[in-house]
Amino acid sequence: MKSNSESRNELRLLLTLALPTVIEQFLMTVVQYVDTAMVGHLGAEASAAVGVTSTMVWLSNAPLYAMGVGVLANIARASGEGDEEQIKKVAMQAVWLTGIVGLAEGVLMVGISPVIPNILGAEAAIRRTAAHYYLIVSIPMIFRAGILILGAGLRGVREVKKPMWINIGINILHLFLNFLLIYPSRTVLIGNTNLHIWGAGFGVEGAATATGISFSVGGMLMAAVFLTNQELGICKEKICFDRETMLSCVKIGLPVAFERIFVSLGHVVFTAFVTSLGTVCLAAHTIALTAEQAFYIPGYGMQAAVSTLIGNALGEKDEKRVRRICKLSACCAVIIMTIGGALLFLGAETMMKLFTPELEVVRMGARVLRLVALSEPVFAVVIICEGIYNGAGYTKVPFFTSLFSMWGVRLLFSWICIFVFKQGLTVVWLCMIADTGCRCLCSTIVYLRGNWLKAR
Repeated sequence: MKSNSESRNELRLLLTLALPTVIEQFLMTVVQYVDTAMVGHLGAEASAAVGVTSTMVWLSNAPLYAMGVGVLANIARASGEGDEEQIKKVAMQAVWLTGIVGLAEGVLMVGISPVIPNILGAEAAIRRTAAHYYLIVSIPMIFRAGILILGAGLRGVREVKKPMWINIGINILHLFLNFLLIYPSRTVLIGNTNLHIWGAGFGVEGAATATGISFSVGGMLMAAVFLTNQELGICKEKICFDRETMLSCVKIGLPVAFERIFVSLGHVVFTAFVTSLGTVCLAAHTIALTAEQAFYIPGYGMQAAVSTLIGNALGEKDEKRVRRICKLSACCAVIIMTIGGALLFLGAETMMKLFTPELEVVRMGARVLRLVALSEPVFAVVIICEGIYNGAGYTKVPFFTSLFSMWGVRLLFSWICIFVFKQGLTVVWLCMIADTGCRCLCSTIVYLRGNWLKAR
C-alpha cells in the first residue's frame, strides 16, 4: 500500500512539474508557426532571408541551454541534499555564466553577422537583409542567456510556474510587436468599421527587432525572479565567483552543447541529402518535420520534470525513489506519445494539408509521417533517458549516443540509400527512424548498467 501511495504522489509531482513546460513548449511552437506565416506574407525573399540564418540562430542557443542543464543538475542535487549553501553557490555561478556566455556569444555573433549569409550560401539578393536580421537578434544574446540559464536554475528548485508565465508573456509580446513592426500602417475592416492600425513597416528588420525586444524583456524578468527567489538565497548577497562549482556546471553542460552542435550539423547534412531528391521531396520532408515537432512536446515536458526529480532524489541518496521516478516517467511518456503517434498516424494527411495544397507533397509527406508515428513510443524512451542523465549530470552518454546514431546510422545509411541504391524519401525516413532506434537501444543499455547513479 505504501509503495502505491508513493508512486501516486511521485506521479502527481511529475505531472505538476511537466505541465507548465508542456504548455510553454506548445505555445512556443504555435508562435513559431504564426511568426513564420507573418514573415511569409512579406514574400519569398523575406522568408529566405530569415530561413537562411535560422540554423545559426538555433545553434547559438546550444551553449546557453547546455549551461542551463549544468546549473539545473547541480541545484536539483543540492536541493535534494538540503544543502542551502551549495544551492546558493550554484545560483551565483548561474549569474556568472549568464553574463560570461551571453556576452561572449553576443559579441561573436555581432562580429560575424556581415559575413554569415555569404558563408551559408545565401543568394546575393537576400544577403543584406539576412545579415541585418542576424545582427539584430544577436545584440540581446545576454538576455536570451538569462532566459535559458536562470530559467533552468529556477526549475532546479521546482519553480516552474514563473518561468512558464514569463515565456508565455515573451511569446505574446513577440507576436504583438511583429504585428506593429513588420507591416506598414493599414486600415482593417472589422464588421462595418474601418480600423486604422499604425505600423512601422520595417519588414524583416521589424521581425528581428520584435525578437530582440522580447528576449530583452524576458531576460530582465527572469533575472528579477531568479534573484528574489528565497530558495536560491542570493537576493541580498554579493554574487561571488566559485571556481569549483563553476567547473562542475561547465563539466556537465559541455557535452550537451557539443551534442546539440553536432546533431544540428548532422541535420544540415541530412537536409542536403534530401535536397538531391528534388523539390517535391524536399518540400514534403520540410513540412513533415515541422508537423511532427508538435507531437514531441509532451515528451520534452516530461524530460524537464524528470531531470529535476532525478537530481533531487540523487541528492537524497534514495536509489529506490530514483528508480521509481525513472519507471513512472518512462511509462507516462510512452503512453502519452503512443496516443500522440496514433493521432499523427490517423491525421497525417490533414496535418500536411495545413501547410501546403500540393497534392503530391501531401501524399509523400503523409506517408513518411505515418512511418515516424510508429516510432513515437521509442522516441519517448530516448527523451526520458536523456532527462535522467541530465538530472544525474551524466551528460557524456547522450552526447556519444547522439553522435554515433546521427553520423554513423542516419547519415551513413541515408547516403548509401540515396547515392548508391537510388532510393527515395520513404527509405531516407526509415534511416531516420533507425537513428531513433539506435539511440533508444544505447540509452537503455546504459540505464540498465547503472553507472549514471554514481555520477557527480
